[in-house]
Amino acid sequence: MKLRHLILTTMLIAALCVPAFAQGDMSMQVTPETIKIDTTYNGTTVKVEGQAPEGSQIVLRIVGEAGELHMKRKDKALGLLWMNMDSLTFHGVPVLYIVGSSKPLDELGAAGKELKAESMLNTIEIEPDTAARPELIDQLIKLKTKERLYQEEAGEVAMGEVKDGMQSFMATLPIPSRLAPGDYKLASIAVKDGQEVAMTEKDLKVELVSTPLFMAKLAFGHGALYGILATIIALVSGLVIGLIFQSKGEAH
Repeated sequence: MKLRHLILTTMLIAALCVPAFAQGDMSMQVTPETIKIDTTYNGTTVKVEGQAPEGSQIVLRIVGEAGELHMKRKDKALGLLWMNMDSLTFHGVPVLYIVGSSKPLDELGAAGKELKAESMLNTIEIEPDTAARPELIDQLIKLKTKERLYQEEAGEVAMGEVKDGMQSFMATLPIPSRLAPGDYKLASIAVKDGQEVAMTEKDLKVELVSTPLFMAKLAFGHGALYGILATIIALVSGLVIGLIFQSKGEAH
């Protein structure tokens, strides 16, 4: 009886000592939480700090809203000239997909594979249905990567000290200059033995301010006035440039 009691007590202590992680067993702070696009905006960075279960690797992921993307497929007409041929529509394309991690995604097993842009784009629908999907998805990733809107190795996540079963982490993620205003999601995902063991998520807002905001309101709310103002600015700019080049020609 005493032996049985001892075994049960030992099993209970062992169970209490095994960490059981779940969604929410992480904390994360993001700076800034709102990115402001003014006239001098040319890209920025977002600093991320947090706590994750000890022994796990960290993947940080920023995803933008999904929308439609219309493109033209180029092909050779009669085997001679490159021309725009078919129209293609992609449904469910995120405007931004940035990933930074403490180890390359290829070394994080099944969870790392699921976090790659290629896996994320599996949910995209393409019209027409007869389009060569693998080739088009590959070209879409290359295009977005070139525009810096998709980045799978955007920054290294540095792991810090361990305390009470948790480990600190810190990273700085680059945000591209071609960023659309809207709501984005920044997720911190802990991966251990190829599996996701914990995750936390925060909103990241991007908004226009000052002159860009004024011009956007003018364009969408007062189209005629915006057109007149744009024409005046173009005429004045052309006149100033003409005067500058004219004065330089006289100097020579």
